[in-house]
Amino acid sequence: RRCVYETDVKKEFLDRPTDGDNITQTHTIDASYRWTEDFSTDGFIAYEKRSNDKNAAREYEDFSVGVTLNWVLY
Repeated sequence: RRCVYETDVKKEFLDRPTDGDNITQTHTIDASYRWTEDFSTDGFIAYEKRSNDKNAAREYEDFSVGVTLNWVLY
């Protein structure tokens, strides 16, 4: 059994001062669980947001979810 929470903030300076600075925030929860010797699951939930102080076209928000089933048949 495993559950991990990660967060990251990254500031990116663009070459053109008129475009402003991008600030990207990423938050992720990752988990895995072994139900039996032959069956386990993994999954994640992630949220990412980029903001820009001068250019709204460079902003976005993203939410994603993933699930993996691992089953050993033989």
